[in-house]
Amino acid sequence: QIETAGVTAVALPLLETLDNPQQGLLPRSSPNPRNVFEYTDGEYRIARVDPAGGIARVEIPGLYADVAVGVDARFVGGGSSRQAFNIAIRKQPDSSSDYRVGLTNGGREFVFQRFDDGRLGRRLGGDVLPSELIRLNENNRYELGARGDALYFMVNGRIVARAQDSAYQSGSSWTGVLGEGMPAEIRLDNLRVGAPIPRDEIVLPFPGIRESVIKN
Repeated sequence: QIETAGVTAVALPLLETLDNPQQGLLPRSSPNPRNVFEYTDGEYRIARVDPAGGIARVEIPGLYADVAVGVDARFVGGGSSRQAFNIAIRKQPDSSSDYRVGLTNGGREFVFQRFDDGRLGRRLGGDVLPSELIRLNENNRYELGARGDALYFMVNGRIVARAQDSAYQSGSSWTGVLGEGMPAEIRLDNLRVGAPIPRDEIVLPFPGIRESVIKN
């Protein structure tokens, strides 16, 4: 837990089943008519409904240093290479600087990046996920975490990317969808913001998928 610019973090873990809008911590609507944020059918819906596409982003409460954001997610309509689901941590105040994962093709592919003021600052990883790991058109569990300068991305309990980067030590988190020239929609369930896995588990060798530890 950290305190930044007079804003104290929400106590961890933050748990959101996303089935009760009256107790929910995420917005119940969007002021932007091109975006839809709503609790519906026991899930949370994030949609970019503009036919021209764009990004629909929901801020997650709290400011943290060591943190892991995990959520069950599924693409509506199957997903394509031009529709991405994003999770980001350590977002810097008043900027688009953060550590971010984007999943495309219905969750089959991912890219793990550091963004600096909205521009790609550093590619930290990325791959096509093994078919035995991902469940197409169903919920999959995604977790993006950081402990110190050690970062990781996990899918259904398996680490698929890890990196070391010290550019951003704390910040806020968000999740959302991006459509490139088309609408995009994601459904979420069981959001958890909590402590990341131990550092020694982040840096352990991980067989079965092409990934490497990247150091500054």
